[in-house]
Amino acid sequence: MKTKGKNHRTERVRTLFGALGVVAGVAVPSLALASSTNGENELKVYSLENYGYVWDAQAQTNKRWKPSVPVSGTRDAYDTFYPEMYNCTSNNCAYSTSTRYKDSGVYVSRMHSEMNAADMVFFYGHNISMREWNDDGENFTVWVPFNTSTGNAQKGYTGSWTDISLCETCTYDIFDWGTSVIPYYYHEIGTASGESGLQNAPWTSPAYSVFYGYNPLTSVLVGQDYKTGTWYTENTVGQSTPTARSGQLGSSDLEFFVANGCEAVPVAHYSNHYPGSSVVLSDQARQAWQPSWRKLHMALGHYYLTTTGCVPNLKDFADDLKAGDGVARAYFDAHSCTAPSGDPAMYQPGMLSPRNGIFDSDKWTTRLADPTTTDESTTWYVWYEVGN
Repeated sequence: MKTKGKNHRTERVRTLFGALGVVAGVAVPSLALASSTNGENELKVYSLENYGYVWDAQAQTNKRWKPSVPVSGTRDAYDTFYPEMYNCTSNNCAYSTSTRYKDSGVYVSRMHSEMNAADMVFFYGHNISMREWNDDGENFTVWVPFNTSTGNAQKGYTGSWTDISLCETCTYDIFDWGTSVIPYYYHEIGTASGESGLQNAPWTSPAYSVFYGYNPLTSVLVGQDYKTGTWYTENTVGQSTPTARSGQLGSSDLEFFVANGCEAVPVAHYSNHYPGSSVVLSDQARQAWQPSWRKLHMALGHYYLTTTGCVPNLKDFADDLKAGDGVARAYFDAHSCTAPSGDPAMYQPGMLSPRNGIFDSDKWTTRLADPTTTDESTTWYVWYEVGN
């Protein structure tokens, strides 16, 4: 199996979690050439390089609510990966109903409405992993007020509101929203004592993987969204009534989910949570994804940080997928940046699956059978790469 001439130093670990030990803007559905007629190859690409604007009361100006993350050339999912997969006619190319979306076209209601119908979802943009910051549960169906005229996001419990972001007297910045600095206070929180922030959260708390949407203060929360039964989402900060939804990831067609941002698949972490310590196995990815998982084959992404210049080469990824390489192998091999000294998790890919032995064998060209409920309720497996 080719490795692009790289000397991979990979720790692929299988583990039985719970047993404490290691066991080992616009849709563009068509391009210049015809696409595949293979209905098993539907691809959805969501690329967020620029986010929507919100009023910044400190600066007295409109401001993008997340930093722009422009990419170009072979690292561009919208202009490189999608055309490479779609703009061809072999049986291994993307199906004719495939679509790509960029910036303002990447919003929560669209992602929730369409992702499960694809065979592969590729998301590029800001991701993060998070845990609840209290142990007694959260209500993720109710918005805490955000005043777009003054730029004040508010948090609180039992009617006690405190401005936290974009207010004239606050030190926080809108870019901090949804990070360990400012947790997800756009939802109703469970207790006032839980407002200390994610950095102080118990390590055993439930986890979520976050996909920020274009609209300010919106996101898809894997681990909360796509759960069994009915769940609720909000597409804009002004939405008064949450949208009721149902269905888990993979319950329709979805088999491969690529989260090509930071920390969306946290299968490993630094042992003391800072660079300089060893990279060790983490249960956080399984905790986040398992509640949303039903017949999905794998989730791919980065378990730590990456940059716009070190996301994978997506032409190589597309070529290898069509050539019959394993999906995970193709994604890992598409990475080429060397981790900086003392920070070996930087830029590195990770993968989560309820089944072992699929790194090379589960392919875009030849799919394995869907995982069973037994697979999803027992042993989970992770693969991750550690840099120099």
